[in-house]
Order: sequence, then C-alpha cells, then structure tokens
Amino acid sequence: MIFSAFNIDVLALGIAIAANLILGFVIFFGDSKSHTNKLFFAQTIVLSVWSLVNYLSYRVTNPQDALLLVRLVLFFAVPNSIIFFFLVHTFPSAKITAKPWVVKLLIVFTCITMILTLTPFVFSGVNIISGGAPEPIVAPGILLFFITAVLSIPVSLFLLIKKFMKAKDETRPPLRLLLIGVVIMFASIVLFNFIFRDLLSLDSN
Repeated sequence: MIFSAFNIDVLALGIAIAANLILGFVIFFGDSKSHTNKLFFAQTIVLSVWSLVNYLSYRVTNPQDALLLVRLVLFFAVPNSIIFFFLVHTFPSAKITAKPWVVKLLIVFTCITMILTLTPFVFSGVNIISGGAPEPIVAPGILLFFITAVLSIPVSLFLLIKKFMKAKDETRPPLRLLLIGVVIMFASIVLFNFIFRDLLSLDSN
C-alpha cells in the first residue's frame, strides 16, 4: 500500500490543523481589536495544539512519555474549554461581556486546574496497552478537571442555543454560523480523535 494507516492519520491531522489555523488567522486579522476575534484566534491555536498532543499521546509506547502526553492532553483541554465559554458568551460583541469577577474567577480556576493536570493529583500513572492507546490511572483531582473543563462545554452550548433562540433577525445569521461551526468542530473531534483513531488502531493490528 502506498499510504499506510499512519500516513492517512498524519495527513488528516495535518489538514485539520492547517485549516483550523488559517481560519483563525483570517478571522483575527479581519478585526484584530475585536475580543470575539481574539478569542476565536486563541481557540484555534489551543485546539490545534491539543489535537497534536492528543495524536502523539496514543502513538508513544514509553510509559514516561505516555504519562507526560496524557497529562498534556488535559492541560490544553482546560483552556480550550474555558476560551470556548468566553467566546460563546462574548460573540458577536467586540468586547467581553462577562462580569470582571467572573472572568477573574474562571482564570484562577483555569490556571489551578492546568497546573494540577501535570501532577499525580489528576493522573497518577499510565498503563501501556499493547496495540492500544495508553490508559491513564485516574486520581481524585480529575473531579476538578471535570468541573472546570468538561462542564463548561454543555454550559457553553446551552448558552449559545439560548442566545440564538432569543436573537433578533440581524444577529441570528452570525449566531447560526457559530452554532453550525461548533457542531462541526465537536463532531470532527469525536470522529478523528476517537472513532477514526480507534478504527486505524484496529486496522494496524
């Protein structure tokens, strides 16, 4: 075969990251002073890094490298989720609409959680499974990650849908585009980072 499963995997990842970053740059330089554009740009950068780290995390076989990478997956997942929340809350305004104390509180929780994801408090170790992705050993600190990063996603989606339903005619089109983009983004993450990855892993075995 000219293209192995590994080559297809890398090609798909490269195309996704490149398209993501190009879109981020285009949006940002369209109006670099807009906080919505800045948040969108930051989202594309963090999401691209997270995708790369997530890909590498299931390619390594060394336990120490695997542990570092699975911790980095959570490390970058935290700001990815929080930036998404701020983006949804701010869009389409040019200024951040969240109250200052909410912004400060979320930033503090984000920083604390990111630091903890790199410690045994969240993942105490990792089990290397032959032919499969490394399986992290979960520690109690995963609860803080869940509260900070995981719960912010459904909250953000609920907020976005609520804004769209209440939006006036002139603001509905951009909100509709954002909603469609979010659905495509999360569908792509699930498809390429989990389903497609597992299918390629089975095929390689």
